[in-house]
Amino acid sequence: MLPDRFVSSHSRLPSHPDGPSHPTAPRTRAEILAHILWCGLALAVAVKAIVSPDRHTVWPVFATASDHWRAGKPLYVDYLDVDMYRYSPSFAVVVTPLALLPMRFGGCLWGLGSLALSYVGLRALYRDVLADRPGLPDRGVFLLVAAVGVGPMVWNLQSNTLLLGLLTLGTAATARQRWWSAAWFLAAAVSIKVWPLAWAAVVVVGQLRSLGWRLAVALAGLLAIPALTAPPEQVAQSYKDWWYILGVGEGYRWPGYRDLLTILQQIDLTVNPHVYRVAQVAAGFGVLLAALSATRQTGDVRRGLGVGLGAWLCWQLILGPGSERNTYGLIVPLIGWEVIRARQDGRSWWWPGTALAVILLFTSGDVERSVCQWLPAAKATLPMAVLGFAAWLLHEGLQTTRPTASIILGPWAVRRRAGREMPRVGDSVGKSS
Repeated sequence: MLPDRFVSSHSRLPSHPDGPSHPTAPRTRAEILAHILWCGLALAVAVKAIVSPDRHTVWPVFATASDHWRAGKPLYVDYLDVDMYRYSPSFAVVVTPLALLPMRFGGCLWGLGSLALSYVGLRALYRDVLADRPGLPDRGVFLLVAAVGVGPMVWNLQSNTLLLGLLTLGTAATARQRWWSAAWFLAAAVSIKVWPLAWAAVVVVGQLRSLGWRLAVALAGLLAIPALTAPPEQVAQSYKDWWYILGVGEGYRWPGYRDLLTILQQIDLTVNPHVYRVAQVAAGFGVLLAALSATRQTGDVRRGLGVGLGAWLCWQLILGPGSERNTYGLIVPLIGWEVIRARQDGRSWWWPGTALAVILLFTSGDVERSVCQWLPAAKATLPMAVLGFAAWLLHEGLQTTRPTASIILGPWAVRRRAGREMPRVGDSVGKSS
């Protein structure tokens, strides 16, 4: 977590939730450039989806799964003509309106919608979570860096861009105490892929009474959507098959996976699966502890969410399930933000800056394949870069923070004390039930 001298309490919050990017203020050059870049990215994605609907795109997998659902066919079968579907049954139902369109137009709307949602989510994350004190870099600089990271994810129309939008919106809504909005956004992310559940759990532990039951209701509602469109036996079998596919996926290493196991493979080190699972769980509790202790130490729920989100993304990419090259774009906005703020504060920024540059470069499969021709161990570059960023976060946090009894006692003690001592974030940035 970051040192206390780089965070603020509620008494120093900007008078407007947009902080230095007040909507009535003239737009900065960086913000104008950011808007141009995002619009250019949207145009490129739309043209690519229409002109080349079947190349380097995942949309046909989603659209075909929706077709199979409406036809009463199994979702989780290798149909050979398209990659195997591995997402939830409810996701196959929700994308039906787009799947009914011709492939090129459905993919175009899917890509533009995902990009728009991520843009809105990142703006909300800046406003409600990251911009926790006056004088921070303007929103345009942040959005410029974020666009560069989002580009590779949205280019092949994967779901990661949509997930980024949902997770950032859910995190921002939590900071504003808009509990139902937070619950639905987080539940929507979990109903597409399972691994966002780890971040939802971290958020819920910090706001258990307000968010816990709402998230459970939202998640149950979204997962029940298939029951509105198919017989109960088809729905039950689909969820059974999905659960089986998730279990099989844990034991199979897809060629594009990049995580801690990739690093260990390059040094010919084999880890017992049970030991690895223990490491995953232990590190997950570390993410939770980082988020809760940052909240308590700074007196600001938003800082806890920001620290926790960065730590969770490191966990997901290094130790979490299913981290592919394309997934690494999720962490680019957070690393970019820390680089920008470190440079403005006069701190050493070369460390996270190097991690950012490496990730931006190696998320391109062409770059990695070219380097691997000369250096096969380059497959481990992406997880090593994130590991370096995680080490930097820990280093910065330890500069001014020493372990205290409240931290050593564990997350529940921190959460309990924080709930008694801290002002509510909604008192400063707005509250809604």
